[in-house]
Amino acid sequence: MIAFARLFAAWDKTNSTNRRVSALKDYLASAPPADAVWATYFLLGNRPKGLVKRKSLLNFGIQESGLPQWLFEETYQSVGDMGETITLLLDRKPGGDEDLSVFETVQRYVLPLQKLKDEGQENLLRDGFYRVPLEARLPFLKLLTGSFRTGVSRGVVIQALAELTGFAKTDIAARLAGTFDPSVEFWGRLLAAEASTSDLSQPYPFFLASPLEDTAESLGAPEEWFAEWKWDGIRGQLVKRGGQVYLWSRG
Repeated sequence: MIAFARLFAAWDKTNSTNRRVSALKDYLASAPPADAVWATYFLLGNRPKGLVKRKSLLNFGIQESGLPQWLFEETYQSVGDMGETITLLLDRKPGGDEDLSVFETVQRYVLPLQKLKDEGQENLLRDGFYRVPLEARLPFLKLLTGSFRTGVSRGVVIQALAELTGFAKTDIAARLAGTFDPSVEFWGRLLAAEASTSDLSQPYPFFLASPLEDTAESLGAPEEWFAEWKWDGIRGQLVKRGGQVYLWSRG
């Protein structure tokens, strides 16, 4: 988690997209595959089912900080993120020395949450929070809540992976389209020179309308383009592959 925490710190120090891409690329290049694939999974905005409940997180923050609920709530409203609020309020409480990997954190603290009720979630949260070093507390809470307010967009993740692998961004985006299982096997397929066809249902990336940043003449000849109506509603995609048909909707 320390390496993941340092990635967070690097992002926090800059607004430069290029520097954020570089920091993420360096992290993914050095992280074990099991850590890299879970980090990618979360940073793309994916969330496992049954993450820590807001009530459990709120109770933990109030109990450990010793603040009355109204003051804790006011502090949270000012900060805007529950994990950041708790980390700031408890920064004087000593941290642990166990450098859990991202994969270990997910297996020991994130995935078990879905089977626990409020008190069980609070106990698991408390155990992990004081077990990890101080600098890893915020990333730890981010993993448990799935709320990554890091300023890193999906495009940054795709760009970092493209630079890491040498593949085109469109290829990386296509391999990440749809849902995926954050496993070492998937990570291997993602980085493989040849795209895997093991998942026949894999959709193509949905491309949304975006403003033209240059003159219309820069686009080239009109006959080289295909235009479509921009209808209201959710975009859909029908994939026919290997004799099977799959229907996707964006989101």
